[in-house]
Amino acid sequence: MEPSATFLISVEVPFTELFLSLAVVLPTEDPNQTSVIPTPAIQLFLGKPEDVMQRLVNINQSCTVVNCPSQFFDCPKSVNHYSPSPQYDELLELVHQGLEAGVRPTLCSEGIGGTYFLKSPSGETLGVYKPRDEEPGAINNPKSGMVPERSLPGDVPAETGYLRELAAYVLDKSFAGVPLTGLASLKFPEDELKGPSSPSLDNHVLRGSKFGSLQQFVPHLCNSDELGSGLFPVDNVHKIALLDVRVMNTDRHGGNMLVVKDKEAHNLVPIDHAFCLPESMSKPVWFEWMGWSQTKQPLSEVCKQYIRDLSADEDCKLLAGLGLTANARKSLRIGTLLLKLAVKHDLTMYDVGSFICSTGDEPSQLELLVEELHVYSKSGDDSLPSEFADRLESCLVKSN
Repeated sequence: MEPSATFLISVEVPFTELFLSLAVVLPTEDPNQTSVIPTPAIQLFLGKPEDVMQRLVNINQSCTVVNCPSQFFDCPKSVNHYSPSPQYDELLELVHQGLEAGVRPTLCSEGIGGTYFLKSPSGETLGVYKPRDEEPGAINNPKSGMVPERSLPGDVPAETGYLRELAAYVLDKSFAGVPLTGLASLKFPEDELKGPSSPSLDNHVLRGSKFGSLQQFVPHLCNSDELGSGLFPVDNVHKIALLDVRVMNTDRHGGNMLVVKDKEAHNLVPIDHAFCLPESMSKPVWFEWMGWSQTKQPLSEVCKQYIRDLSADEDCKLLAGLGLTANARKSLRIGTLLLKLAVKHDLTMYDVGSFICSTGDEPSQLELLVEELHVYSKSGDDSLPSEFADRLESCLVKSN
């Protein structure tokens, strides 16, 4: 029998940070189906749509969220997970099997938030799970205090990194190689989960249901900062650089590019995108690849055509569907525009990166332009100021 169906419609209140979310639960056809919310029922929530979705998870595990019209928040088909592909469903099933078999997740000792390696029943590492409430700046972060909040990269609100992890995968479409990523609500065992080599985390306990991003684990040789950058293929580096500029990644360092060795090359796999699509340019940006010689070489025709085919309008609709704010979508528009200008004027990724990145205490040229035109201070939709494109082109060309 079909379970109860919940339509979730969320609308952002203009000129505020508030969302009104209306959940309509239709009756179930299964007489054995039970729900904390009587059916039929209408519930009005004040909060962001992803917050409401998690509350629905907590009070009605069996309900199904049906996609809303495209102008509203595009809810996951299941309140227990957001699946971008059948392959993700297979990954999630194996992860569930591991948890049910009593194979405990392992808290990663690296990073500044709660990150867990999830395993199969045989103990094979399958996925990397980042609970929303354990992100940097979130209330349950087991590594809270390790890095001052003011030192966190990018202007990214706490408990939104999981959406950005998903957004990076969905936008990339395997071009730069972002690993398979989705959202999942998982129930963990009621016992301690300790990191492999972090004494400060010895008392950390992970309990109950969690909601966050789940990414397929990629077996790798090492991180990029453990090898000489000259080993990495030019086209591979360019594709990652394109991704970073497109989503305005504020946290690209050597530790979040994995080295995967095959018979012919040492290829890089980009991970950790919780600090992409910032809400402003208020914090400095630096890309690890700015120090690599590959970024000073011309883009291939494959990369150029990829950029030509990008549509910021379509991408912003997708991001809006995932619940990302208008300011986050503006960052996507800026990054996409920079890439298209790079193709138009035959610029390298180093040229573009130099325009974005700060040096020392001096703000970058992009920071100055964004501040001058008050790009992020205007509420409402994700459109950029009318004069922004021309000014950006002029400044970018003059700087090179």
